[in-house]
Amino acid sequence: ADEWEIDLVYARNEDVGAYVDEHGLEPGDDIPVDALSEHNQHHIREILEFEEDSFPFLLDTYVGNHLLKTVALNDALEEHDI
Repeated sequence: ADEWEIDLVYARNEDVGAYVDEHGLEPGDDIPVDALSEHNQHHIREILEFEEDSFPFLLDTYVGNHLLKTVALNDALEEHDI
C-alpha cells in the first residue's frame, strides 16, 4: 500500500472478533446471538430474519457470511467515509 500510496483499510467485525478471542473459539463453534452487540443482533434478527439462539463461527454460513463479510465491509465504508 505504501509503495502505491494507497490508504489501506481493514474491515473486521470487532464485536464478533472480540467474542471469538475472549472465548477461544475455533471455526464451527457456536456464538450466542444475545452475546453480540445490538447492531449485530439487529442484522441477525431484523435483516436476516434468523431466529435461532446461536450460529456457527464460519464464513460460509448465512449469518457468519453476513456478519463477518457484509457487515464488516459496510461498517468500514461508513466509518472511513468511503
